[in-house]
Amino acid sequence: DLFSMDPQGQRPRLLTRDSGINDRQPLISPDGRYLAFISDRQDERFELYVMPMSDNRDVRRVTNSVESTIESFSFQPIP
Repeated sequence: DLFSMDPQGQRPRLLTRDSGINDRQPLISPDGRYLAFISDRQDERFELYVMPMSDNRDVRRVTNSVESTIESFSFQPIP
């Protein structure tokens, strides 16, 4: 499960909740609107998922790694 908290480390807010699922390496987009993270929620491989910070029910898988797994990622500006 992934949580967010206020700057004082208070008021935890549940972002993802899935038993038996490994969600890891959360990263909030530079504009603060999206959360991206790596998860094995759909199969044995770790893939990249994105969801709006305002709606934890709208989780979208954005990679489909056929022969490997996603290990890291970052947000990059589009030129």
